[in-house]
Amino acid sequence: MVEDDPRRFMPAYASPLTHDEHAALGRLAVLWGQVDFILDELLLDVIDLTIAQRATLVGDKPIGSKLEMLKKHLQQVTNAAAIPLLKRFAELIDETKSQRNHSFHGCWGWRVDQRRQKLSVGARHAKAVTNPVSPLMFPEIQKKLCECSRVGLDAVFLLRGRPSLPTSGRFFFGDTLLEVPKWLREWIRQNPLTDPIQDRTRSSS
Repeated sequence: MVEDDPRRFMPAYASPLTHDEHAALGRLAVLWGQVDFILDELLLDVIDLTIAQRATLVGDKPIGSKLEMLKKHLQQVTNAAAIPLLKRFAELIDETKSQRNHSFHGCWGWRVDQRRQKLSVGARHAKAVTNPVSPLMFPEIQKKLCECSRVGLDAVFLLRGRPSLPTSGRFFFGDTLLEVPKWLREWIRQNPLTDPIQDRTRSSS
């Protein structure tokens, strides 16, 4: 394709999703990232790994493989209060991973229903061509992933002897800090997290 071809940056297929549905799909991606991160953190405590050991043993394994590692070592957990949280965390991943895979790795388009002569929006996945994911499923998937993220992080804090967060917090990363510096404390004060759903506006940087 030549550089001045007007189709150069056009996708092969137009997305059938509305703006709000694209936003909802984006929320699922963000939540799945949280779940994957929390699973990595749980592996440190449940299997008693160092970060270096986790990088070697776990590496780039897909989330399904990492979840099986977690399940196989649940009998090692001595914190009785953490066990039901860990089991629920694993259960919620199992309940959502197929729909998540279809949503992110399926091809979004219009499903043709010849018998009823109707079209419906869905994501067709090669592993389940007759069972597409519908955007109508997004709210329920989001609820389950929110719960998964919450119970997973509660389990991490419980295993590390820390109190759970009363509501949503912020995930800070970058430079390792032994204590929160004054400028960051001031930023947090000026940008209170008053609503756990902060996807309509971005706090000032």
